[in-house]
Amino acid sequence: MAPTAPDLARWPAAPVAGRNLRPGTFADQLGPGPTLVVFPRHLGCLFTADALRGLRATAAAPGFPRVVVVHQGTPSDAVRRLAALWPDAPTVADPDGALHRAAGVERGSPAQVLGPRAAVCALRALRAGARPGRPVGDTRTLPVALLVVDGRVVWEHRGRHSGDHPDWGRVPRTAGGAAVPPH
Repeated sequence: MAPTAPDLARWPAAPVAGRNLRPGTFADQLGPGPTLVVFPRHLGCLFTADALRGLRATAAAPGFPRVVVVHQGTPSDAVRRLAALWPDAPTVADPDGALHRAAGVERGSPAQVLGPRAAVCALRALRAGARPGRPVGDTRTLPVALLVVDGRVVWEHRGRHSGDHPDWGRVPRTAGGAAVPPH
């Protein structure tokens, strides 16, 4: 199992590329205040489309943390796939996977990627209107969401299978630097 609460000091300090970003490094994308860093599956995955569509709706609520999506494609890949899902989302391109590795994002087993739990989630995503596209990135990537406050991971969700994303409405808000459940 991947380590929890990754040490952000290990994360690459090089400038990042993407869309709707602040100038600078990945650390510059995180502050001030809480930031929800989302590592979806590959860009063509219907679970990515389903998760980001739900997150976009939830993130519009007052008090929801800033969201940064870290994907496995190039900035132009994100324009093609993510612009339709969430045009103003800050997206960081991580085609070499350095941020994914630093965050401990795991590769799923065949059962985690294609098993019965994933199949049930695929039906849910299809009913909600998500459609698969051309895979961009590792098709075995499991989804991860990290809530970062002041450079510390205070909450995380690590997908147990390919369709496992959190109930975005239950992502903790923060108070005094400590994670607390939403009201």
